[in-house]
Amino acid sequence: MREAFAEADYIVLCVRASAENENLTDAGALKAMKKGVIIVNIARGSLIDETALIEGLKSGQVAYAGVDVVKDEPVNANNPMLSLP
Repeated sequence: MREAFAEADYIVLCVRASAENENLTDAGALKAMKKGVIIVNIARGSLIDETALIEGLKSGQVAYAGVDVVKDEPVNANNPMLSLP
């Protein structure tokens, strides 16, 4: 998977939530991705380490992220992802 991450311009997450894939896209996975990757999560919020995603967005490692789910639903108004452009 890390090899695919390193070559992909877009990453679309559409797998079921399980203990094995919790934080599937953690800081290590994000660092393995191309700089400027676009990540879309249409599955479950538990697939993304939100802290790592926020840092990836701030650093430019991740150019854009489209998520229709977050780890804690419903989304808390204080979730730092809501303050990002």
